[in-house]
Amino acid sequence: MKKRFALQWQNVEFRVWLLLLPPIGVISTLILLFADYEYRYLISVLLLAAWFVYYSWRYLYRRNLKKKCS
Repeated sequence: MKKRFALQWQNVEFRVWLLLLPPIGVISTLILLFADYEYRYLISVLLLAAWFVYYSWRYLYRRNLKKKCS
């Protein structure tokens, strides 16, 4: 069975997720509320960029952990 994702502050992955994605969500909401219609595409770009950065970092982090354990 796979190791579960622990929602604890000691978990490095959770801290990075918490520091990256909620602020992007707030910024996207502000863009949605206050920007003109022609700038609404920025919401999708920001969210996709945040997910890409997080999962790229997570992949590299886990790969480094495996190298250290080997």
